[in-house]
Amino acid sequence: MTNIEIKYPIILIRNKDHNLYGMDKDLGLISKGGDSFYKRPIELIDKNGFIFELKSTKNIGNAKLLDSIRFFQPMQQMKLEFIEQGQTTLVDFKKMILSHIKKKPKHWLALGTMEMIEEWVNEKNTMSELIKMFK
Repeated sequence: MTNIEIKYPIILIRNKDHNLYGMDKDLGLISKGGDSFYKRPIELIDKNGFIFELKSTKNIGNAKLLDSIRFFQPMQQMKLEFIEQGQTTLVDFKKMILSHIKKKPKHWLALGTMEMIEEWVNEKNTMSELIKMFK
């Protein structure tokens, strides 16, 4: 990673994955054998709008016992290295989110119609508020 520190909350956008993953913590925490979640390409956007691309991953072993208890299964910890790719504005971030959702609108029907989701996204005033929609 460059000299920019990732600030939570963050959102992960995985190529060819219809979900969006908002996180307040636990980046790199996986269930045993879940290394494939962090297959590249992955973009991460933090609360300040900095965009990071996943550069490398390394499984560093068992996670803390409390994490395994919290998730009711053995957990592993990955070491992730990101490269900072720039910064986005709130307006452009909203466009990025809506573009991702519009690729597979049926996947998002549980949240409502496309119009409802678009209104919901557009009413957010900060990156943090927008990211937390997808936790």
